[in-house]
Order: sequence, then structure tokens, then C-alpha cells
Amino acid sequence: MKISKRHNLVALLVITAFLFTSCIPMSSKRPEDMTDEERNAAKDECIIANTVGGAIAGGILGGLTGGGRGAVKGAIAGGTVAFALAWGKCINYYFNVSNRQAANYQETAKSINYDPKKGTLVKLEKFNISPSTVPPGKEVTLSGAYYVMEAGAKDMSVTESFSIVYYDKDGNANELNKEPYSQKKTIDPGTRKVEGPFPIHKDLPEGRYKFIYEVSYKGQTDRREAEVTVKN
Repeated sequence: MKISKRHNLVALLVITAFLFTSCIPMSSKRPEDMTDEERNAAKDECIIANTVGGAIAGGILGGLTGGGRGAVKGAIAGGTVAFALAWGKCINYYFNVSNRQAANYQETAKSINYDPKKGTLVKLEKFNISPSTVPPGKEVTLSGAYYVMEAGAKDMSVTESFSIVYYDKDGNANELNKEPYSQKKTIDPGTRKVEGPFPIHKDLPEGRYKFIYEVSYKGQTDRREAEVTVKN
């Protein structure tokens, strides 16, 4: 049976994807336990591992529909789309925000007029990104504040979750991380302040990026959204 050049190219792309991605080392450390140097290395490893698969997949599709030239075009298009998706899958290495107590139980209860009879109360008061427009390769600052109240509670296990939606030039929404990046924090009742830098990768496509931040405790969840425009 004669095998066409097109199928030879597709087979080569599949083998290349397997060999390339299988050779990329991935750290088993949690991002929050890494040094800055380890975190930066993990960013690159994660981006490469996730981008290559998208470029190869685009090449395979292009090869099946348009021969060798289609494979090249497909790989380029696939890589462009895959990069934003890869960045979304790797955001756990980019989030390095601090979390500290801004007010204790008594102080928070007084400021919000909290009645202990209300039971558990979770409120995300604010979530901001500044600046609102940033060129690729720079960074923004994430800041927020929330309170979790429960009379007599101590060492509460709170979950903070982040996710990003990218809107391309045609207005199409792309969920960059369908599984939100979550961090569990052990805190005491009161108000927490969250703040830290977030790097915008130099190769990210231009467009609107919506950041979604959620705080959950004992089945209660509150969320807020903030947008940043990436533009040269």
C-alpha cells in the first residue's frame, strides 16, 4: 500500500509532538513552595509543554486538509491560539499574591454591623487590576479584600480561586483555564487583604482578559470580576 507524502508529514508531526513534550521536565513542587528562580523556570517549562501540543495539533489538521503547506499554516495558527490557552493552564505559576489579615473578627463585626445570629458570612468586597491597559511583557497588580465571619470559629479553611477569560478581536470568549486555580488558606474570622503582581507574558495576543476571583467557605461563595486590556 502506497503511503502519501501528506500522511508521512502527519505521522512526523505526531511523533515530534510526542518526543518533544515527553522530554520537557515538569516540577512536582507546588508553586507556593517555589523560589522565584524555580517559579520562573516552571513558567517556561509549562508554557512550552502546553504550546507545542497546540501547534502540532494545528499542523496535523492543516496537513490532513491542505498537504504540506496546510500543515505549516496550521502549525502557526495552532501555536498562536495555543499560546493563550497554555498561559491559562500555567497561571498557577504566575499568581504570587500575598494574603494578610487587615482586620480581626471584632473590628470587622463592628464595621459591617455583623450579627452572630446570621451565622456564616462570606463577602468579597472588592477586586481590582491596575493598570487597566498594559502592553505584553509588563505586569499588572491584583488587589482585593474579603471577609469571612463565623462566631467562635478559628482556623477556617477558605478557598480562593482564580480564572481568566480571553476575548479575541472578534469578541469570542475563550476560557483559558476551565479548572480555576485554587489555593486553600487557613485563616481566622475577619477581613483579609490580597495583593500582588501578575506578569503579562510578552507573547500574549492583544485583547481583553477578564479575571474572575472567588472566595468560598462552607458552601458559601462570593465572586468578583476585573478586566485588563493587553495592547501594544
